[in-house]
Amino acid sequence: MVKLYPEVTFILLHVGQGDRRATNSALDLAGRYANVALEISALGRPMVIDETGTMVMTMEPQFPYVLAEIKKRGFVARALWGSDGPQTPGYPAQYLDRIELSLYLRNADGAVANYRAVTAVPFDAAAERAAS
Repeated sequence: MVKLYPEVTFILLHVGQGDRRATNSALDLAGRYANVALEISALGRPMVIDETGTMVMTMEPQFPYVLAEIKKRGFVARALWGSDGPQTPGYPAQYLDRIELSLYLRNADGAVANYRAVTAVPFDAAAERAAS
């Protein structure tokens, strides 16, 4: 579909959340097609399936990996934040704060800056860049 409709921006929700194979596939699609944008909400959960399809037991959230890959592959302008649907008032802001705090506490190499860069891109700008 992505290849057949290059004038349409396809937004891949959660960047393949929870499954490293799906995550890598979403990132690879964004690398092959300029009309693919990556939505980065709900990445606070751990990866539960690794790249071989094996179930893994970890509590490590997936956002450090996903945000680092987005930056490394040059997709920051095509990454966007979605609130992940209606939540309780203030929930999206609290979620963003929790992710940033977690990255800071982990002292992840440049992860806070990566995260701020990704979440600073407004939806319209990301969609326009993905479509161009």
